[in-house]
Amino acid sequence: MLKSDLTITDYAQRRRVLGRRADMRLAQALRQPVSLRDKLRLRVARGLQVRHQLIRHWQDGSFVPRLVTLSAAA
Repeated sequence: MLKSDLTITDYAQRRRVLGRRADMRLAQALRQPVSLRDKLRLRVARGLQVRHQLIRHWQDGSFVPRLVTLSAAA
């Protein structure tokens, strides 16, 4: 949503600046070596992470909330 005090060109300039900062952070992160042990540990931790989602399904003429467990691989 645009604010009245900023023009479209101002927003475009801000987006370019933020994009360059993100590119610099990514390049810096890629330059820092990560050991294989740390990579494996992070991947295993991500795989063991349990996520929950509240869904509503139809039962007996009305929607009933139900907590569903999602695997991280899904």
